[in-house]
Amino acid sequence: MKLGLVSLVICFTVVHFVNAQQFSMRIWHPNGMLVTLDKDTLRGTLKYDIPTNSIHIFSPQDPNNRILTFSSKKVMYFEFYDNNRDHFRQFYSIPYHIRLNYKAPILFEILFEGKMSLLAREKIVIESEPYDGFSSFGGSGTRERLVYSYYFVDEVGKIQFFEGRKNDLYSILKGNQETVRFYVKKNKLKLENLNDLIRVVAFYNSL
Repeated sequence: MKLGLVSLVICFTVVHFVNAQQFSMRIWHPNGMLVTLDKDTLRGTLKYDIPTNSIHIFSPQDPNNRILTFSSKKVMYFEFYDNNRDHFRQFYSIPYHIRLNYKAPILFEILFEGKMSLLAREKIVIESEPYDGFSSFGGSGTRERLVYSYYFVDEVGKIQFFEGRKNDLYSILKGNQETVRFYVKKNKLKLENLNDLIRVVAFYNSL
């Protein structure tokens, strides 16, 4: 939640803040499991941060009862059941070109796994919104929203960022472009909808 100060000294402006939902990235998740690059397995309560590519875990296996922190460079994989979303989630640390000539392992969530897999990274953004009109002062406020970036990875491990446009999708899903195009049109699928995007990937993998 963002807290703001309302100033009526210089101008009559009311700032309206919307209570954010409880984002999964901000809470601790019990019954998590993490596998390090050295293939050590830790079980416990964990918290993840995709933008900083880090995972924190409190494990009964640690004799010093510490909260251990791992970067994506030290982790192979982690998983947990997300009670906030009511489903099981898996993340892998995968090498990716974060700059033109620099490749480093970063965290990706696995949304669909097959010959063509769908990955995602999430972040919390702050955006402005119009005032709701309950006051004559007018003005605007902010709210927090969860935003996803989607990536496709093929059988040889090539990762491609998906910009969200249909032509980009058909370029990535090579070999059956017209069939996929017809499937999307026939079923009126919207690529900005995660469930629809997963349906497209599943259909492509079935061809």
